[in-house]
Parts: sequence; C-alpha cells; structure tokens
Amino acid sequence: MVVSLFLAKLNYQFLLHLSLFSHDKLFSQSLDIKRMNFVIQGSAITKEFINELHNKYDALVESKQYRKFAKEVFKEMFKYVEAQVPSDPILEELVTNCNQAGYKAALFTQISLGKYGLMLQNPVKVINIDCTDINHITVKSDMIIPIVKSNDPEEEACRINSSLEFTLESQDGKDGVTYKDGKLLLTISEKLKTTQLLMKCNKVKVYLVSLKKFFSN
Repeated sequence: MVVSLFLAKLNYQFLLHLSLFSHDKLFSQSLDIKRMNFVIQGSAITKEFINELHNKYDALVESKQYRKFAKEVFKEMFKYVEAQVPSDPILEELVTNCNQAGYKAALFTQISLGKYGLMLQNPVKVINIDCTDINHITVKSDMIIPIVKSNDPEEEACRINSSLEFTLESQDGKDGVTYKDGKLLLTISEKLKTTQLLMKCNKVKVYLVSLKKFFSN
C-alpha cells in the first residue's frame, strides 16, 4: 500500500530551477539515453532502436559532442514514431533535462536513509512525450526508486514513486522555452511511515514548498 505524500502545481520558475540542476551533467548523456525508457506519442522506443542510434552517431560521442549526440537521437525518435520534430529550443531543453540528472534528480538529493539501515538504488525512469505541434509538447516523467537494506542490497524494502508533468512551449525564431501546468506527485510506501523515516521523506516536501514560495514571490 502507498501513501500520497505531496501533490503540487509548479510554476515556470520552479521547474526552471530543477532544470538548472542538470546543466553540468551532460557528459553522461550518451549512457543515460540507453538507461532510460522513452514513450513518444504513445509508442515505446525500443532499446534495439536506441542502440542503432548510438552506433549511428557514435562519432559524436567519441568526439565528446554529447549535446549534439542527444539532440540527433531525440530527432530520430520523433521521426521513428512519425511525429513532428519539436522546435530547436524545445529539443535543447529535452537534451538538457531528459537524463538521469534531470528534473527530479534534485529532489532526491534531499533523502538520506543510511542511518536507518536503508539506501536508495538507481531509479527506473520512463519519460512520456507528446508533441502537439513543433512549439508545444507535454512531458510526463515517472520514476520509481527502489529502497533496499544496506546489509542486504538484494532485498528491496519498499519503493518511492514520483510523477512530474508539465508543458513546454516555444515561439518560432526565438530562443528559450516556457514551462506551464507543472504538477508533481510523490508517493511513498506505508513501510516508511515511522516518524523518523517519514521526517526524512518530508525533507523533500519542505524543500519543494520553500522553493515554490520563493519563486512565487
């Protein structure tokens, strides 16, 4: 059983703050794309296709042109499902943030469960992208973080689930994007409902609320 811990509407500045967290993490972009799961226009992008793209643009990885590599991969994924390719500013924003260090990674730096004999494992992340037209896309990022026992990493104690949704808009010929309709849902297992553990998870809630208030002023 799970308990909904936090649900909020997030504004543009708040989502922008989360995006800035990943700007310096692009060196791992080529690996991240292989690790993640993408669904575009309702169609899952297969790992086989991702591997083909990785081989096709391997020269960009070898020359450390990670942004260009990721951008070409995103273009190919949209074409693969016969969807419109978003505008350049939107592609740039996807490149920056649709990786393991992207939007929601900042939230989980606030959780530390080591003193309770637990630790976070690598998340399972699925990103759903729908392109309305070249200047509008909706993104839904779902992430599951397994929590295991420190003395037995093979045994999963419980999970933390999160879902982040928003719309990205751009204007033809102009740099930059606008975030709209941001929503975040964080769900934890009832197994974490001891006072001390919940306080640790509540750090995420306090972090979100304080930032949201700051950027709303």
